[in-house]
Amino acid sequence: PVVIPPWESEQGKFLKAQRNLALDGSLWAVMPGSPLTVACQAKWAAYRASLNRMTVDCLDPAAWVWPETPKNEYPATSTANATTTGTVKLSGAK
Repeated sequence: PVVIPPWESEQGKFLKAQRNLALDGSLWAVMPGSPLTVACQAKWAAYRASLNRMTVDCLDPAAWVWPETPKNEYPATSTANATTTGTVKLSGAK
């Protein structure tokens, strides 16, 4: 019989695709010029490192536990809220 490595199973491929979307969507947070605080950027870097090591640190896709997504924290001098979950309020919006 053919043995399929756990991360090449349908569940493994699905989780890796979701991981890749999370990595793509969070790259801005760790790039030079990010508007986030240095501490927040470090949290995002740790989050991304955990995602990058998904298949190394967890041998079974069924046992994978997603790391907590960091909340965005901006410097006090920023016009943005001190913390946000990515929601943007437009001027004049109710």
